[in-house]
Formats: sequence, C-alpha cells, structure tokens
Amino acid sequence: MHSLTHQPLRCRWLALLSPRILLYYVDEFDDLTIDIAIHAKEILKVRERLNAIYTKHTRQSLQRIERCIERDMYMSPDEAKEFGIVDKVPIALVSDAVESGEKEMKEKDEGSSP
Repeated sequence: MHSLTHQPLRCRWLALLSPRILLYYVDEFDDLTIDIAIHAKEILKVRERLNAIYTKHTRQSLQRIERCIERDMYMSPDEAKEFGIVDKVPIALVSDAVESGEKEMKEKDEGSSP
C-alpha cells in the first residue's frame, strides 16, 4: 500500500504527493471497532479528495460527482469523454488494433489447420 521510493543520497525515502502512508499498529489484541473507525475516516478523506479531483478536471458539479461515484459506474469511451474523464477517443488506433488482432487470429487459424 505504500508508494515510497528509496533514495540513497541525502534523504532516505521519498513520498509522492498522491499516496497515503499507513503506519501499521501491530497488537495481538487489536480493538476492531477502533480500527474500523480509523479506516472509515480515511475512506471519507480519500473520497473527498477524489471528489475534488473529479470536480476540477471534469467540470461537473460536486453534487453530480458525489452521485456518480456512490457506486461503480461503467461508461463507454464516448460517455467518458462526454463526462470529462478522457479528452479523446482515438478511433483510428482502436480500429487498427482490432484489424491487426483479427489478422493475427486468421493467420494462426490458417497455420494450425491440417
């Protein structure tokens, strides 16, 4: 879960801006209720941060973002573009990849026939 990178020179460890760092408390008699509360607070912090990122980059309202990410939301590439999550859907690259995959499959089928 950590995203620390070892740096041998001046500073020993480097943390990127987006990850969260967990100092794990090891105790054989953990109080599960306290752990659940700690994790719930962290989930809410991460959700707030994600909401802010989505709001900024998609230019959707905070209320719409909150509604959309309450549960998993599947989108087609065009829907994702319309929503503001992606900038471009490169149709030519996709069709080229599909065509080359179909060509490879055809060649494999022809090569494996008796």
